[in-house]
Amino acid sequence: MTRQEAKIEWQESISEFQQLWQTEPSTERRQRLHALLLLRIGFRQTDVTELVQMNRQRVRYLISAYRRKGVIHALGYMVHPDANLTFEQQRELVAHAQNGGFETLNDALEWVEQRWGVRYALPGMRMLFSKLDIQTRTQRFGRSKKVDC
Repeated sequence: MTRQEAKIEWQESISEFQQLWQTEPSTERRQRLHALLLLRIGFRQTDVTELVQMNRQRVRYLISAYRRKGVIHALGYMVHPDANLTFEQQRELVAHAQNGGFETLNDALEWVEQRWGVRYALPGMRMLFSKLDIQTRTQRFGRSKKVDC
């Protein structure tokens, strides 16, 4: 007895999925996009689990998340209805951070305000960075070494 594959009403075309997959900086989200792309092309769930090296439950969760709220929800982006930055702005923020654009969260606060006119408080920016998996360097204060002259 063969199991029938799940029917999915796709909102994105194959080329849109390919574009998202090629430009996504996060490896975890690239894996999710790759799985969705293969499903969109027509691969079976069992084939996708092997090709993307993802377990069946995770693939089923991706399909469920995609059906509920689309690709943004399936990728794991924490986008709230009242979010200060749009999905595209968040992607640009991630790309800028990965290119070494920020030394500290304060740099990010200033950049976001100058770029889009959106003001964040420091805890809000810290939470956004956490949700978007953006890492900043932490300044360490230690003992200075003595220099003999």
